[in-house]
Amino acid sequence: MLSKSAANVILAKVRAMYGRRISTKNYEDLVSYNSVSEIAGYLKNSTGYSLILSNINERDIHRGKLESLIRTKLFLDLESLGRYEISTGDSFAQYITVRTEIDEIIHSLMYILSGKPKDYIYSLPMFFERRTKINLLKLAEAKDYDDFLEVLKGSPYYKLLVPFNPNGNEMVNMSAVEETLYNYLYKTFFEAIDKSASKRVKNELENLVKIYIDYNNFVRIVRLKRNKNKANFAVIKNGSLKDKYINAMLLAKDEDEVFEIMRKTNPGKKMEKVNYNYIDELPVKVLYQGCRKRIRYSDYPSVVMMSYIFLVQIEISNLVTIIEGVRYGMPKDDIKNLLILKN
Repeated sequence: MLSKSAANVILAKVRAMYGRRISTKNYEDLVSYNSVSEIAGYLKNSTGYSLILSNINERDIHRGKLESLIRTKLFLDLESLGRYEISTGDSFAQYITVRTEIDEIIHSLMYILSGKPKDYIYSLPMFFERRTKINLLKLAEAKDYDDFLEVLKGSPYYKLLVPFNPNGNEMVNMSAVEETLYNYLYKTFFEAIDKSASKRVKNELENLVKIYIDYNNFVRIVRLKRNKNKANFAVIKNGSLKDKYINAMLLAKDEDEVFEIMRKTNPGKKMEKVNYNYIDELPVKVLYQGCRKRIRYSDYPSVVMMSYIFLVQIEISNLVTIIEGVRYGMPKDDIKNLLILKN
């Protein structure tokens, strides 16, 4: 068990790193720009991403390259926190590694299904190459699902994804692929904290993540109803919603009935207090609020560290949203509405 002084050192370190986050003013400035080059220059010269972007030529940087570099922040922060992570006895690096592998597997498959597999090379996170056993360059060369599976041989993802290999002209069921991969991610996460965390820390981390899963399940079911899809593969396991509510939502006749059922649950009652612009934003918005609260008030280093990791992931997602929005000429207000920010 950590001494109080050691715990205070870790808490101070993580909170100092959080203090260097992208501010509301930074976001306003970034959304005001009209090119990826301007965004790259601002991030390089005026934010905590200066070191990561110090060697770029912002005038001709590719959008995919910029996004890839931005994503390195999480791993650099983890390296900075590495010796403290050992002290807390919790392994968050494994969660980040599995999460990043899953993100890249999904991105690669989406490029393959779009008929533009070679475009994946532009977003390839080469910084991640030394942290994964998946051959990312080979993944970028995959032309179809068979090639895709061949690259994943020897990884736990191969057996998970073999059943989704399409026959003939059938489409790959991306919803089922995502469900399978995310179930594996959260299973891995909960197994890790079961082994390493104290009871109180475990409860805090479980509460934080399970509520996120609950809202994800709710949103996935709403999507099914909007698309008139009766499939029941929407559910991610390990949430806190009881099966009777999940099953009732899956059997609901439309999304209005799904909302009505959700409001009878504890997460559903809390949902009314969340300020969100669109339904898909709800899970991340709740996670964002929960992490902000814990990073300020929790006395447990593991909880504060995990909250910081989630908040950095959200920040990176916000930056990618801005880059994509500016690149494709979205109206500024529309870009702002897509960002996860403080209410």
